[in-house]
Amino acid sequence: MVFENTKGKTSENTRGNIHPGGGKIKTMKKDNAKKSRISDKITCVLCSHTWLPANRYDIGNNAQPVADGRACDTCNWQHVIPARIKNIKSEKT
Repeated sequence: MVFENTKGKTSENTRGNIHPGGGKIKTMKKDNAKKSRISDKITCVLCSHTWLPANRYDIGNNAQPVADGRACDTCNWQHVIPARIKNIKSEKT
């Protein structure tokens, strides 16, 4: 298929999609080096609980303002979130 862009230039688009720049649409290549390792265990900085992530998004929670590092879900709900709420309430007064 041949498309004409807004500048009057024509370009061939083999995928059938119109690209505003008038060129072929580039597909992103998967980079295996940038993927996080699922095999690395993560340790909670508050209770020392370790877990193996179920997927690349299961990396725990930010433990700030209680500690630096990652916190498990239990410590996040019991310690981190209440500390954040306390900080917000103290800032308002």
